[in-house]
Amino acid sequence: MKFSITNKPFLFLSSYSLLFIAMTCKYGFNEFTWVFAVIAIIGFIAAIKIVSTKMKPDNREVTNVVSRNDQLPGYLVSCLFPFVGFHIIGADEFTALIFIFLIIGVLYVRTDLVYINPLLSLFGFNIYEVQFADKTKKILISRRSAQEIRQLKYIKFYELDDRNIIVENDKAEDS
Repeated sequence: MKFSITNKPFLFLSSYSLLFIAMTCKYGFNEFTWVFAVIAIIGFIAAIKIVSTKMKPDNREVTNVVSRNDQLPGYLVSCLFPFVGFHIIGADEFTALIFIFLIIGVLYVRTDLVYINPLLSLFGFNIYEVQFADKTKKILISRRSAQEIRQLKYIKFYELDDRNIIVENDKAEDS
């Protein structure tokens, strides 16, 4: 896999940025939480880079659109809220937290669930599974509503490095 900030691991990091900011605020800036602050910054930069990508432009006919925004509440409950109750008193707790985070990260990247991202949602993006006329399916990150996408005959997008996730061109570029 080519190293790029638009790869799935960075999309995963961006999904945890808000949690790491909350944990840094909860515990104050100390010998452990500086790591959270750094990861949060990297995650924010990755999210901005991902939604502003101009790599691999394409334009295809969309035949089906399914919203994936409904998976966000489950993600928040199962993955983010447990960490808020975590107490970092020493190196043991910090190590355990990082270990759990890495396990969740590997699972989310391998199962293509990295698109479930509260940060993108806060930025106003929606997540869809779209099917094209050639029967291929991709995850679409877009500011449009599902109804707007359904009304389009073709959608212009940029493909991220993993080729399963695409980002729609800005509305201002519509033709």
